[in-house]
Amino acid sequence: MSDVVPYSGGGGLARRDSKRLERSISAGRASTELRISRAFNDEQVALAKLDVASAACGAAAGHVARVARLVQSLQLECPDATNELNAIKSAHAHFLISELSSLERALRYR
Repeated sequence: MSDVVPYSGGGGLARRDSKRLERSISAGRASTELRISRAFNDEQVALAKLDVASAACGAAAGHVARVARLVQSLQLECPDATNELNAIKSAHAHFLISELSSLERALRYR
């Protein structure tokens, strides 16, 4: 009789193809949102690490300065102990440097 084809929405895409396209777009959006979220988290971790490192370095610098002032004043009171006081000052500074290095390694792998 007649070759009448039923109307299927006019877009030319079958329902199956339309659903597949919709899922693909949705998956792409989800992937993008996940990457953005990971980048934001990475940024927050990096900023926190910088804060910790800055605080530790500032504290270490303050400690070194205090010990240096103390050693200087003790050297005036007891000049015979100058070498020993300088050794203590150096050992203190080396200890702080070692601790900062340990902190740096720990922060790098977190």
